[in-house]
Amino acid sequence: MDQKKQRFDRQTEHLLKIQRDLSIALSSTGNLSEVLDLVLVALFQTGSVDAGCIYFFGDTLEDIALESSKGFSPAFIATARRDLFEKEIFSHISSGNSFYSSFDKMKSPLGLHGKTEGMKSFGIIPFLYEKKILGTLSIASRSEEKIPPRHRLVFETIAARLAGIIYKVRSEDSLKRRNRTLENLNSKITIEEQRYRSIVEDLTDIISRFRPDGTITFINNAYSSYFQGNKQDFIGKSHFLAILDDDKEKAIRHLNSLGKHKPFGNIELRVILPDGKIRWVDWTDRAIFTDNSVIAEYQSVGRDITDKKELQEKLEFLGMHDALTGLYNRAYFDEQIKRLSSSRFLPVGVVVCDLNGLKIVNDALGHQKGDLLLSSASTVLKQCFRDTDIVARIGGDEFAVILPCTGEKSLLHSIDRIRKMIKDIRDNNPDIPLSLAIGYAVRIKSNVTLESSFSEADDRMYHEKEIQRDFTRGLVLTTLMHELSKIDEYRATHMLRVRDLSLSIGRALSLNEHELEKLQLASRYHDIGMIGVDIKLINKADPLTVEDHENIKRHPEIGSRIAEAHPFLRDISDVILKHHEWWNGKGYPKELAGDDIPLLARIITVADAFDSMTNNQYYRTALSREEAFAVIQSQAGLQFDPAMVEVLFSIA
Repeated sequence: MDQKKQRFDRQTEHLLKIQRDLSIALSSTGNLSEVLDLVLVALFQTGSVDAGCIYFFGDTLEDIALESSKGFSPAFIATARRDLFEKEIFSHISSGNSFYSSFDKMKSPLGLHGKTEGMKSFGIIPFLYEKKILGTLSIASRSEEKIPPRHRLVFETIAARLAGIIYKVRSEDSLKRRNRTLENLNSKITIEEQRYRSIVEDLTDIISRFRPDGTITFINNAYSSYFQGNKQDFIGKSHFLAILDDDKEKAIRHLNSLGKHKPFGNIELRVILPDGKIRWVDWTDRAIFTDNSVIAEYQSVGRDITDKKELQEKLEFLGMHDALTGLYNRAYFDEQIKRLSSSRFLPVGVVVCDLNGLKIVNDALGHQKGDLLLSSASTVLKQCFRDTDIVARIGGDEFAVILPCTGEKSLLHSIDRIRKMIKDIRDNNPDIPLSLAIGYAVRIKSNVTLESSFSEADDRMYHEKEIQRDFTRGLVLTTLMHELSKIDEYRATHMLRVRDLSLSIGRALSLNEHELEKLQLASRYHDIGMIGVDIKLINKADPLTVEDHENIKRHPEIGSRIAEAHPFLRDISDVILKHHEWWNGKGYPKELAGDDIPLLARIITVADAFDSMTNNQYYRTALSREEAFAVIQSQAGLQFDPAMVEVLFSIA
């Protein structure tokens, strides 16, 4: 729908421009043949006319003269004229109405025995002046579609304008001398000129006339409305008052460039409105001359293009910048590497940064939280470097900076600022696990390419990332647990108790150290997927619906994806995924059974159930140990591995 509207708006704007340009052209010529040719050319420009001709009428119907034509052959015109003005059609247009039809709907086909030279539809618009037909404008199209209503309005407006000109040329010899000075012409304004002015008044375009010194002599309603005043507020004032000071000299140069060799031109200028707002206007200026070829006035037709300019500026910005962070993008960064490769920028510093933990934050906390992490990192980088430095986001979690004319000492000072600012953010915002791995290099000699310095900085960054790995793991996991505790305080302490009980079962089973380490991690974070479940379900006091249960049952899969995204937890992602499988195969999400369920998952399943039963929850009070044992015993071989139940009873 938006595309159709945009196409309709463009077509309407095109028609208005044709009408506006034709009106201006008709005002500047007194040669009737030239006027008729201009009209036909304008009709062709609308795109809905493929042929046209203009007839003048005498005192009788038989006295019809062809004055101008384009697109029809002489043979066609000679044969078709009789049919074009048959009694029915002439009666219709005599009442002042236009006539539109298709050739195949005529009682007798037009042309040479029905040959219409490829034309499918036609229209006849009368030149009506004071209830008298002076002639007709006949048009034809190769399209079978009806001529659009807005095109018809343009044709009929042009015909009305032309009727006045024909009348004046016929009735007043003085009108043949239209190149007289504007003062003489204005003293002989006719009713048709007043009609033309009324059309100008109704146009939405901003129209004004002013003398070479800028004094305004005429404005239309749209002008006074746009500049928020009454007509008397502007007449006699300078045209240049509304133009922004920075653009005034440009506007004057533009007007001075107009003359007989170039009577009109376009320019885009900024104007300032009374409320202080600055807007962009596209002006079409035309010089109007006296008989002595001296510029008497300028006529300006303006259109507000602020939205277009803002969109253009936005597109230009997005062409060079990352939409999320506002930093330069990779394409612009690569261009700057080429530009700054010149030796005159030596020494050149290069910094490469990688945002740690972005993937797991996106997976666990959502892309909104990940975007916040990216925005925080970009804010730090923008504040720690100069305006002349090129700070860019060159990948999903990668940033890079080029510092022209910067040595190692200044570069390291900037990196220290980054680290201090990041620490301050973490201290004040524990919900943001902000951490950057940073590498740098300095290009000192011209025989070393900037690309190689970038590679050196990249290598250092990856080295630092490896050093920070354990810190990053802990930072991200701490953030995840902090987020989980905010939405489900019970869950955080529950997972600690399940960890301790699971380890006791594991030791009783004589698991080796590697398996115990995996069990410790898996049990500690087995419910981490609850972070992706709607908090309303987690804290719901009423009985859960079937749909509620299905949503909560998603948490093992969510937790598994989170673990898979984190190198520290990747080995236990399968255990987290399967810790709600049942021994009899009726669990979820895979419906595994028996020994197909990993041993560590079977341990966590029984420890998880026992802890849940023996602790108060928002929807029920805790069971005693004996009651919990009885429930678990009843589910041995169904929900729980009987061997795990036996071990639990021996240690709990």
